[in-house]
Amino acid sequence: MLSMLLKLTVCWVALPVLAQEALTLQQAVSMALDGPGNLDVQLAQTGVSQAEAQSAGARALLFPTLGLSATEQDQSRNLGAEGFRFADLPGFRIPAQVGPYNTFDSRASLQQTVFNAALLVRRKSFRFNARAQKLAEQQTRESVAAKVAHAYLDILRRRRMLENVRADIAFAEGKVSIARELLAAGKNIPVDVSAAMTDLREVRVRESDERAAYRKAKLVLLDLCNLELTADFEPVSIAPLENGNTKESVLSRPDIASAESQAESARTVDRALQLERLPTVSAYADAGVFGGVETHTIGVSVNLNVFDGGRRAARRAEALSVLRQEQIKVKQLQRKAQLELAQAELDILSAKEGLSIALENRQAANEGLEHANRMVRVGGFDRLLELQAINRMAHAKYEESLAEIRLDKAQLEKAEATSSVVDLIRPTR
Repeated sequence: MLSMLLKLTVCWVALPVLAQEALTLQQAVSMALDGPGNLDVQLAQTGVSQAEAQSAGARALLFPTLGLSATEQDQSRNLGAEGFRFADLPGFRIPAQVGPYNTFDSRASLQQTVFNAALLVRRKSFRFNARAQKLAEQQTRESVAAKVAHAYLDILRRRRMLENVRADIAFAEGKVSIARELLAAGKNIPVDVSAAMTDLREVRVRESDERAAYRKAKLVLLDLCNLELTADFEPVSIAPLENGNTKESVLSRPDIASAESQAESARTVDRALQLERLPTVSAYADAGVFGGVETHTIGVSVNLNVFDGGRRAARRAEALSVLRQEQIKVKQLQRKAQLELAQAELDILSAKEGLSIALENRQAANEGLEHANRMVRVGGFDRLLELQAINRMAHAKYEESLAEIRLDKAQLEKAEATSSVVDLIRPTR
């Protein structure tokens, strides 16, 4: 009984630890991209499988088809219903019904496309489409990794904001304590204590709001990683993101290459439609035993579409429209990627300047705090002013942290512009 109680106690103590396991940015990205992770990645993977199956089906049309069949029948025939009319001969009457009689047919059949130019070209369009889907899946992984990284940075920002509000609570509590001490010493009035208490309550309301925002930010990450929304974790501060391993060109982005492949697929479809004017040639053969007698068929079929009522022309017009759309899409994506890269470069410069200013402010706040501590030790400094110096130092650290996160977000946006997010976050892979 004592052993069981000890085990239950250990489990009860361990639950908060398990519920608050540390989760790094790299682990979050791996959860989203690998295994049963993000649902968008899973959908993109099914799109690749579907495109590969379509390509395999188009390739299969070029191979011969071989079939085996066996049929046994017990049948009778009404000759009159079949259209036979016989006059009765003297002394001989032709029956109106034949049968029942048995027939058995076993047969092997072979069919092969000998020439179909449109089919050969259309097969290429499926290959281009399969390649486009693979590139789209790669772009989806990049997009999901970027969303996870942004969500993770937002969690770190929210946590830092919550810590800053708690520093304000400590400052407000100190002001309440000083106000009460001054009231007890007759150097203050009750309204000053009430004002300090009001300030403290307002800061605690802010803390409640920031705590809720912090939890919401965690929910976003849990949803992106396809984890239980009731789970909890503790984020880990990340090292500064560096773009040393990322590409500098936007033209190699998977979404641009995917759009180019889709354009090539549309172009080959148009070419295949033009080749449908050519004749198609197919060969067929079968051999078997019918009613105990060997029979066979060998033939060649040539088909030429002379008039289709304008169907092929309409399909060509549609294919050309799709081709034009894909070509415009390629240009749009290239333009958008160039704009995103230029904006990210500007954001990086601005974030670096902001971080430099935040470091200077923190240095000034640190010097002010050291000066306040020295004055308190010699008894020439007011306690409230010391609390203010401590609070300014906390705010300076907060601003520095926000500047670092802003720089990380700018570096992440540059990696998004060049589709290098996975390389940025997981450079060893």
